[in-house]
Amino acid sequence: MDGPRHPQFKDLKNLLLIQDDPYIVRMLHTKRWVLCAAPLLLLATAASVPWEAPPAPTPRAPFKYAGTKSCATADCHGLAAAKGSPALNEYQVWKQQDSHARAFSDLYKKESKVIADALKIKNASQDKKCTSCHTLIVDKADVVPGETWVPQNGVTCEVCHGPAEKWLQPHTKQKEPKWEHAESVKNGMVDLRDPVVWASDCVRCHLVIDHEMIEAGHPRLNFEIVDYNSRTPPHWATEKHPSKQPGFDRKMWAVGQVVSLRESLKNIEARKAAGAAEKHVKEAEALAAAYRNVLKPFADPSGDLEALAKSIAAPGDDAGKKLAAVEAVDFESARQLALAYRALTSADTKALAEMVAAKNQASFDLGKFKAALDAVRASIQ
Repeated sequence: MDGPRHPQFKDLKNLLLIQDDPYIVRMLHTKRWVLCAAPLLLLATAASVPWEAPPAPTPRAPFKYAGTKSCATADCHGLAAAKGSPALNEYQVWKQQDSHARAFSDLYKKESKVIADALKIKNASQDKKCTSCHTLIVDKADVVPGETWVPQNGVTCEVCHGPAEKWLQPHTKQKEPKWEHAESVKNGMVDLRDPVVWASDCVRCHLVIDHEMIEAGHPRLNFEIVDYNSRTPPHWATEKHPSKQPGFDRKMWAVGQVVSLRESLKNIEARKAAGAAEKHVKEAEALAAAYRNVLKPFADPSGDLEALAKSIAAPGDDAGKKLAAVEAVDFESARQLALAYRALTSADTKALAEMVAAKNQASFDLGKFKAALDAVRASIQ
């Protein structure tokens, strides 16, 4: 999407109070941190906020996919138990514990059949509307000769890490001792060590969803990356991984909020452009407002996302007092606020987190949440 296609920008601007939020605007649109800038904010601020187009990420198209066969071997990532760093059992962790490995089989569940019927989709396992996130369909011409791509394997290694044709062999120490991570990235690997790239890779399926899917019965998506990572078996948990650094979750929270805000703004415009019912537009607006409101107290005057993330990750940051300025007005804002307290403070937030679990959205009680929130805030005064 190159820019807004419908003239409803004024309403969105007023909703998010973008004209009063120059710091958030800058974080969304400056330096290297935005891989795909939100056109709505760019349009609103082009005259007053300097903006440089970020470098394009390494395209996946020129590289071919190798499949999971080699990843699953014992001398790669297929060991039964962890051994060293990397642990070399990453494939087994994914296969046995990670729901991504079962994403394709989810399309055969009764709930998926109901959604498919409502959308007049004959076979969910073959329709791009479903397979775009539950697996990856790869043309034979885009598979390494002699290898096999199996969509039924679900969200496999290369769906997130990128096509491995050029980096699969040399990235192993045994094959090419001087090969660095940066070389793999140049040759098609998605740089998931970069928090912005990591968050962006996740939100494309765990946040972005069109209104027709929601209307058909698909659960609404409400994403927060630190929470999501805490519920995902960490096959990436090696001693050299950035997630092992002190303050990483707090930094990841800041990055995740900005990336999620960016995508939620684009989602509003997409729904308006598609003629979605008002309720679906308002749902998207509520989610964008939730990300914006919980992020605003931490906005860095420089407008630099890296500076913001570092400041939040730094020891002694009084996040609790800043979050006290944020109020919950609906499920979306309550969820982001509760998860912010969990990521950024040492308070006991189990009760809050349970209230805003996705399974409890239909029965969410704002009054009870506010009472529990007051108790959390009192505990950290």
